[in-house]
Amino acid sequence: MLALGAIGLLVAVVQHGAWATMPGLPDLSLALLAWAVVDGDEDHLPHRALLLGVVNDLTDPGSTGFHTVTAALVALAAISARQVLFRARLAAWFLGGTLIWLLVAVADLPISGLGDHAGWTALIEALGTGAAAAAFGWLLGGLPTRWRPIAPAGA
Repeated sequence: MLALGAIGLLVAVVQHGAWATMPGLPDLSLALLAWAVVDGDEDHLPHRALLLGVVNDLTDPGSTGFHTVTAALVALAAISARQVLFRARLAAWFLGGTLIWLLVAVADLPISGLGDHAGWTALIEALGTGAAAAAFGWLLGGLPTRWRPIAPAGA
């Protein structure tokens, strides 16, 4: 869990630093969250989601708990969706990342409005987040068991 927190911190610093002002880029923090809730064992799924939400809140200068709350909601949704997803598959990671981006964007509408998330930009960001989740799954999921940030589980 410590390794996942460290990776989450690194990703959140990039997300809220260099990438913060560029529209159309994937949300790397959500992509990591998507991989962490779609793949791995179910025992620590809520803990993984909350850890990544808290790390994201600590690095986002404009957040006052939004990432933690949405990560908890994502974990609740993922617990149900895991019954039908083939967890250790590229398509599941991609679909999870895309759907989680859409879920969080809808939750953010009353707070921030559309902003830069309109039209093609939103579609590109959602699909990019799905692709980034698949990349995280491929890169981190292929590590030897003792180096993996989350415990593996079968589909």
